[in-house]
Amino acid sequence: MRSDTPPEPAEAVGNDNERSYEEFQPTLWLSIVWTVLATVMTIAGFILFTVLYAVLGSGVPDGSALVETGSDGDAVYFTFRFGNMLLILLLAFGVLVLHEAIHGAAFKYFGGRPTFGATVIQKILPAFYCSAPGYWFTRGQFAVIILAPLVVISLLGIALMPFVDDGLLLVLPLAINFGGAIGDLWMAGMLLRREQGTMIEDLKDGLRFYPPEAHASHNTTNG
Repeated sequence: MRSDTPPEPAEAVGNDNERSYEEFQPTLWLSIVWTVLATVMTIAGFILFTVLYAVLGSGVPDGSALVETGSDGDAVYFTFRFGNMLLILLLAFGVLVLHEAIHGAAFKYFGGRPTFGATVIQKILPAFYCSAPGYWFTRGQFAVIILAPLVVISLLGIALMPFVDDGLLLVLPLAINFGGAIGDLWMAGMLLRREQGTMIEDLKDGLRFYPPEAHASHNTTNG
């Protein structure tokens, strides 16, 4: 449910020695884990969306959208369809941009002011990001914000399957979006382990979790 009043900008509560919030930033080890899991999820997503396309679309997509094979006597030849390869790259990039745009729309819906950019997490995992530093969100609001791109893009892709002839042009970008959501899914899991009433601030390089007593103090101070 949309909040009637926008979340207030966050202010530092306490001091460096006794902070009243918990800060999360991906470590090098976690970045490696995310990279591995993103690869696994991309493969799993490819299988999932291939099956869905086989049911809803024009059958099991084959590689002819990217490479055509043929024979001339005893010789076998391959013809690479560079136009479609470029198109898939553009579609994948477009899906990544749309992913962050949906994050931004959700931030804005709940009263935040989103900012966008690109980064490399721990110098190994390239990523686009959308954050709203200075704004606090409830667990429910933040769950919607981080999961909306995965849900919306997946459902949109599934809805388009009956109308797309070259299945790979749809399946591959959807699989990339599925794998790219590993950070979002990981943070959704983190939300489940936080107590009711916790507020979340999304930073460029991580998250801050404010327990109920922290934002109660914040609201009292600003009241």
